[in-house]
Amino acid sequence: MALTGRMGENTCNAILTEQLNKKGLRASFERHFTTLEGIKKPDIFIESDGYYFIEGKQSPQAQLIHAVSKAHIYKETIKSNIRAKGVFAVVYPQKCEGPCEAAILLDRPPYYIEYRAESLENLSDWIKAFVERPEAPREINTADAIRLLNQAVDSMVYSFTKLEISEINDIFGGKTFFESVLGYEQEKDVPKQHLRTAAAYLLVNQIMFYQVLARETNDYDVLDSEKITKPAELKNTYFAKVLLKDYKPIFDFDIASKLKDEESLEAIKTTINVVNALSPEKHGHDILGKIFHNLIPLDIRKVVAAYFTKSEAGDLLANLSIDSANSTVIDPACGSGTLLVSSYRRKKDLILADGEQFTAKVHRAFAEQQITGVDIMPFAAHLAAVHIALQSPLYYTDNLRIAIHDSTGLTPGETIDAAQQTLKEYFKTGKITDYIGENIDTSSRKIVKGVVKMAETPTKPMEIEKVDVVIMNPPFTSQTRIPSDYKRSLDRKFVDYQKYSHGQLGLHGYFIFLGDKLLDKNGKLAMVLPATILRLQSTEGVRKLLFNNYHVSHIITTMQKAAFSENASFREILLIATKGKHFKQDENVTRLKNKICAVVSLREIPRSSDDAVKVARAIRARTAKMKAGDLVTTDLFTIKTIDQEELQGLTKNAFVLMAFSDWKVSDIWLQIVKVGKPKMDNLENCLANVKGGIVRGIEIESKDEVSVLSTFISRTEERALKSGDVWVLKKEKLNSVLAENKVTHVQVEIPKKVLKFGIRRLTGISTIDITDKLDFVVIDKFEDIDSFFGHQFKSFAKLDKWRRYVESRVANLTVNRRFNISAPGTNLLSFFTSEDATPAKIMWCIQNIRINDAKILCLWFNSTINIIQVLAQRSETEGAFLELSEYMLAEFSVLDPSKLREAEREELIKVFDEIKKSELPSILEQLKNEHPARQKIDRTILKVLGFNGRQIDEILAYLYPALTKEITRLKSLMGA
Repeated sequence: MALTGRMGENTCNAILTEQLNKKGLRASFERHFTTLEGIKKPDIFIESDGYYFIEGKQSPQAQLIHAVSKAHIYKETIKSNIRAKGVFAVVYPQKCEGPCEAAILLDRPPYYIEYRAESLENLSDWIKAFVERPEAPREINTADAIRLLNQAVDSMVYSFTKLEISEINDIFGGKTFFESVLGYEQEKDVPKQHLRTAAAYLLVNQIMFYQVLARETNDYDVLDSEKITKPAELKNTYFAKVLLKDYKPIFDFDIASKLKDEESLEAIKTTINVVNALSPEKHGHDILGKIFHNLIPLDIRKVVAAYFTKSEAGDLLANLSIDSANSTVIDPACGSGTLLVSSYRRKKDLILADGEQFTAKVHRAFAEQQITGVDIMPFAAHLAAVHIALQSPLYYTDNLRIAIHDSTGLTPGETIDAAQQTLKEYFKTGKITDYIGENIDTSSRKIVKGVVKMAETPTKPMEIEKVDVVIMNPPFTSQTRIPSDYKRSLDRKFVDYQKYSHGQLGLHGYFIFLGDKLLDKNGKLAMVLPATILRLQSTEGVRKLLFNNYHVSHIITTMQKAAFSENASFREILLIATKGKHFKQDENVTRLKNKICAVVSLREIPRSSDDAVKVARAIRARTAKMKAGDLVTTDLFTIKTIDQEELQGLTKNAFVLMAFSDWKVSDIWLQIVKVGKPKMDNLENCLANVKGGIVRGIEIESKDEVSVLSTFISRTEERALKSGDVWVLKKEKLNSVLAENKVTHVQVEIPKKVLKFGIRRLTGISTIDITDKLDFVVIDKFEDIDSFFGHQFKSFAKLDKWRRYVESRVANLTVNRRFNISAPGTNLLSFFTSEDATPAKIMWCIQNIRINDAKILCLWFNSTINIIQVLAQRSETEGAFLELSEYMLAEFSVLDPSKLREAEREELIKVFDEIKKSELPSILEQLKNEHPARQKIDRTILKVLGFNGRQIDEILAYLYPALTKEITRLKSLMGA
């Protein structure tokens, strides 16, 4: 792709030279040099205690890779005459005005640094600062490297657009690849961009990996862009030599030979130059692994179900769970191998800490005997094999313990044979159902299992044995997405864990059972898990297994981001537990020292491997000195410790351990429950003699002819938020309503006798009493029903069923079921109506309670005291998005109206009547600004519970800012 605009480049170069000179640097524009390769003329030359050069690019198509490629070539061609301290690569803005990109190629670590300047003036300031105060050697910023290499991938993708899609198909093995790995039924259905991106990614990766091997081993010729004359030479002249010996998973794809034209050759040369500019062989292999790992485009990760643990989280987990260099480790859901690599590095660090040498023998012991990875996805298993090999590329091994297998079937003593098929065949399976079920047809395809082959030499079978550490980030597939025959298969495989299982247990629960099965006595489980593992009813059995049969040493969360996995949109934790009962509830048994559980809240996820090691050491050092009940806060984390027996008591809900960053909020809740116990009970007991109790709102799908969307009439157009909410109240009469279709503007008059009051959604409702804000629901036929449904309506049987359904879910009191507690439109958590009304499924109906009892409970559910409970008892979905399941709500502590004196009931009802029409802002704003209506509710409830005026002042003075902070933190966790 030709780059134009030379005159523009010269103009920008001249302007930048002038600015640099004005700032006191000795800068020259297009100064000539004589070198062994001839006359060289850099765009800009700077002399300041050494030599620096600037090479720029400017055109609509120019990217940083083009400038870096040019700068690298210049750096290499002049080094025989002049040793440059750095060469700057610049992509100039059009007309030399506006933001520009820049990088410097150094002769020392980190070798490559990027910078984004707001203008040429800003760029000249950065260059001057760098020249006059050079940065100390440091680790490369992997984000910069990944960004640059992703540009190389993008340029390669352009090259593949010129190929027939059938030529790209051949790279991956054809039709079965699309069916099994990408999940498409026919080749024509496959998004072509996915294939082009995958091919480009693999080619860039081949180039980078080859350069590392060539420079570290000296067994192969280093790639030089000036010597490549056609793309096919990559395969025939360079990669073929590696294939004779090793690294089949990387180099067995013949990609470069498919490219023929000059533009493709230029893209390859540019990629070689930028790879060389990054000097990958001079960085630690952990950095290379991170780059390699992150280069896989997200769209490719999605179609092959490859979601990876953040490498820093893996390092933290490994450093807290692996105590010996000889520890045996298995990851039964290894994915691309992040946790295996973290385990390798931890074991290596322990070797070096003991003053021993890390040798080829030690590497082989790690790779061939002590570190095991298994994954059902061939694509992922091969990435894992390459990751382990990458840790010590000088030490070859053909017998890595990485296998393609359905891990749920693993049993100690089992042997996994070597995989016999070629690499492309490995990519022809991948669905979880390829491995199980009664009706699997294996006649038309081969089901690939076995140990990953790194070379043509025979691979040894792999025996599964019990290990010292099971480290994993298991798949979080919910039970609703697990095929029924596979679910039955899982139940058969884990029949010994039946008492801990549950019909709605997700796949991660079975992997915990698997970890228990594979773990030796006193071994450790180290896992990345969804935070819901601590709260959901379906995982209560798993909590019993862990809390009763293990010493849970660490539960780790973060104050910064909720997930330890990349691109995960839900909250996660790290959990570490040692197998074996270390205590008994027996006074005659002496407890072992320091058997506490440390609940750790990180201020942020470590940003590098070194940071992860530092944090892990700090956690170990702190917890070694702590006893149950201690609280320690540092610059890195907060640790709260509890006794194992206390943990056993939290099998119903262990999420309370990490519900708040401020532990005093939990203490205040416990104080309120203690003082108010005589007047409180759980909601289930309060409703024991009530018919109906807790019922979910109506939830008929919109695709049905008679549904929420088709029958609801929104009171105002502002509340008809979705495109399907077409009917809006135009006018309410004594015996009828006039509704208007907001799309067609058709108006229909509907008798009130065929309507019920409804609540379409909670967003934007700002008063606690919504009697005069209710929507309407059509529940019966009327004269103009065809106009209402927009066609000749014949589903009268469905409408009759709908009427009974709506009428079965009426209530005077509703409680929000799923909501974003930080949202501007979330003003209240519960609503009262003096008219029977039916809410949609986002609310719970509290049915058949007396009107005044409903008012009292509505005050309670909207109180700040209850907000503490909501946060502690919630099932967190994404940051500030919370969900209250029916069993959670049933367990909620409430102010029991039946236990109150008449004077207390009257006082509460008086407060309700005073504030029922108050227009309230969002919950977050109410707390932040201590809204008068909220204060009135809170003060009255605390008084009724038994607190005096001074105590009430102290409690609320602390809770309002504390809960504001907690909700704001939740909002930031997912960028809500």
